[in-house]
Amino acid sequence: MQNNLGSIENPVKCENPSGEIKYLDQLAGPKGERIFYKRLGSKKSQVDKTILDVYLLTSPDFNFEKEIYMNMYVEGYHEKKPIDGLSIKNSFLAKQPWQDLKYFEERESEIFGKENPDIESKYIYLWSKAGMLISCGPYIYAEFDAFGFPDTEWNLELIMNSANNVVHDLKGCSIKCPLVFETIIDLEQFMKVFHFEPKYEMVHNENKGYRFFHIMTKEELNVYAVINNG
Repeated sequence: MQNNLGSIENPVKCENPSGEIKYLDQLAGPKGERIFYKRLGSKKSQVDKTILDVYLLTSPDFNFEKEIYMNMYVEGYHEKKPIDGLSIKNSFLAKQPWQDLKYFEERESEIFGKENPDIESKYIYLWSKAGMLISCGPYIYAEFDAFGFPDTEWNLELIMNSANNVVHDLKGCSIKCPLVFETIIDLEQFMKVFHFEPKYEMVHNENKGYRFFHIMTKEELNVYAVINNG
């Protein structure tokens, strides 16, 4: 029985480094999101002594992480099957369901029912930007961001998890479903990814709302969050 694709016993076969990139670029995560990959080095195969490239694959929310082996010396070959846990997507730039306002409305109905949470229009902007972030991942997102956010020195795992909470659970839009952070710095950093700055040195309302303003439009947004060490 053949071992799992991507293992050192059964590496992903392709031709040349360009074949490696072609394969990696077609991988999609559990929710259809783009997978980030990083070459870690090379290692000799235990089977035929071929030199294999080692890549670390990570989903934007960091819930999926796996090292795989690739053999780029197979002439004319291009692997079309995904490794376990992932799928193949024709275009990694394809629009995801959660980037459509219809998905926002469906989630709003599911979470709040007949209640009227009175969600601010600027929150919908935040939601759409968070959707872009989880679709392409922090590194690609930063490449196209005017300010290069998120900074790679920030807690990217926390940022991605928070973005997922915004997109899929509408966290932060209401006192009923606040975002949760360990420190106020974590909240500020997350909001800075989307060009929001705290207003007047972080106005904190009694209802757990934190006031931010968009640094370009100057529009304001109240974000509901619980700070565990605040």
